[in-house]
Parts: sequence; C-alpha cells; structure tokens
Amino acid sequence: MRGSRLSAYARPRPHTHTHTSNSLVQTPSAYWAAQLYPDEGSAYSTWHDNVVTDIGSSEWLHLWTGSIHNVTVANNFMDTSTYLNHGTNCPMINNTVFPKGKPPPAAVVIMNASGTNGSNPWWPTLRPLGLDYLGAS
Repeated sequence: MRGSRLSAYARPRPHTHTHTSNSLVQTPSAYWAAQLYPDEGSAYSTWHDNVVTDIGSSEWLHLWTGSIHNVTVANNFMDTSTYLNHGTNCPMINNTVFPKGKPPPAAVVIMNASGTNGSNPWWPTLRPLGLDYLGAS
C-alpha cells in the first residue's frame, strides 16, 4: 500500500508485504479506531515511513492480539503517542512523535510524495478541513 489518505488496514496475507509512504489523516467527519491496523493473523509485514496526523484520541497503531506476528513497525511519524502493541514479535523501531502541526522535514517529504498537498486532485476538498499546514497553495 502506498500513498493513501485515510486509515491503512490490512487483512492477513500468506506472504510478506510492505505498507510504506502513506500520509494518514483523520478528517473531522471520519471515524476509525486506529490508523495503521494489521488485522488478526497478519504476519511477516513491514509498516514503515508512514505519517499519521490529526486523529484525535485514536491510536496511530493497533496490533490488538498475539495472532498478529512478525510485523515490523519502523521509521513512522505521528502526532500522538497513543498506540497498542499486543502482537507477537512485533518490533517498533525508530518511530517519531512530533508536536501537532509541526511535522519534521522527513515527514513532510512523505506527506508531499503521498499527495497530501496541492498535487492531490482532492486538494480543493481537503484544504478547508485544515490540511494545508504543509505550505501548499
């Protein structure tokens, strides 16, 4: 999965997969319990270089059961420290929490590449929701 706008959900798959370079934003009208959500039985995957912002009290990561296993969560950026990791052998490596509205330069690169700026055809709809802090016009 690459370049999505809202929550990243994955059903279990029999082989290795990667979820990378997504900018995940919770809009005021949307609801989701977590932004990065490998479902029960997910295994042998890597979730890296994603950005999660504006999700209120939701979790940025939801590994809710031990049947989720061998999932690596690395080098992600988020503006909340709320997460759940009950997975088995699911290391969390070099993930960064940043102040709301102040993503670090590496996160901005991911956000821009994912289309969460003026290059996104949905930008006229998204911008009024307050998603313009990247300086796009």
